[in-house]
Amino acid sequence: MKPLLAPSDPLLPLLLSSSAAFSLRDSAVGRALSAPMLSFTFSSALSNANLLPLAHPSYDLCSRVLPFSVCLGLLAASSPLSSPSPTTGALRPMLAAFAVGAAGTALGSLAAFALCVRTSLLPAASAAAAASLYCATYIGGSVNFFGVAAATGAARLDGLLPSLLAADLGLMALYLLALTAASHSPRLRAAFPADGARPRAAPSAPPPLPLSAPRAAAAGGIVALSVGAAAAGRWLCERFPAAAAALRLLGAPSLFLCCLFLGGMGASAKLSEMAAAGPAAATFGAIVLMVHCVVMLVGVRVFNHFGAEISLQTMLVASNANIGGPGTAVAMASAMGWTQLLPAAATCGTVGYSTATLLGVAMHDFLLRVVRVMRL
Repeated sequence: MKPLLAPSDPLLPLLLSSSAAFSLRDSAVGRALSAPMLSFTFSSALSNANLLPLAHPSYDLCSRVLPFSVCLGLLAASSPLSSPSPTTGALRPMLAAFAVGAAGTALGSLAAFALCVRTSLLPAASAAAAASLYCATYIGGSVNFFGVAAATGAARLDGLLPSLLAADLGLMALYLLALTAASHSPRLRAAFPADGARPRAAPSAPPPLPLSAPRAAAAGGIVALSVGAAAAGRWLCERFPAAAAALRLLGAPSLFLCCLFLGGMGASAKLSEMAAAGPAAATFGAIVLMVHCVVMLVGVRVFNHFGAEISLQTMLVASNANIGGPGTAVAMASAMGWTQLLPAAATCGTVGYSTATLLGVAMHDFLLRVVRVMRL
């Protein structure tokens, strides 16, 4: 169905929805969901109401603001009046959590393949392709979905790719909303060690659709930008403390840019597309996510039992890096005020982005051999 607004119009509604979310940052709903997640929800609602197109160049334009949001947020956090946000030691625990999440995704893909073949929900060849595609996208992000599709020829399977992609985006949106709720869970806070970081203004969570070239480029440069911004902030605090005190004012524009970034993503996360994709694709993706979640929770608890000290914040951002990719992981850490996790979030997301396609192709080859041996 053609959107009710012309393709040249999306930027204005995105700016308005982002502004509305930003203005609600101190309200009850803003504190519960966060302004960036509200922006994502507003734009997704407009898209599902057929008021915005599913894809548009303006969404890529919105994705370009993420590095600026991160830099401003780091500078604001380095103000002498801001809460300290140490970065030392954040990478190793997050890499451990990220590896646990990746293992959970791989196990979930195998479990979904076995169930769908056993129940005849999907033909064996289609189930093998679906397992490889979901394994890749839920380890490194949606850009890997297309890398595996191109490498395995999954596009030749009638109707499989559109249905899997629609279910992927819809489920990702729901999962990343769940991550926001998890950050407030008293039970999870009690089960995992505290990170020592306090959310600055309001919390958030995220999601993307296929990372286009601008989104991938933005994610790739965030590590260097975050390190540079943090170093510049520390230098100002040491040399010019009076001027550095004003840096806290940069928190507001940082939050607004994060709202705009997630607003562009929300416009592309159309849940109605997931509903139209059919039960097979949605069931497959849901199984992968459930197993990922269970393995992440159990695995991190085991790691912590042996002294890893992976905090709840670290685990949630690592899971975000698995499911959404580097852009959403960085956006979540920035909007939640977990600035000490920004470099680690970008690094883990980039590791997944660079390896997930190979892992997905390897799984596809393995499952095809299983299909041939078992004559499924």
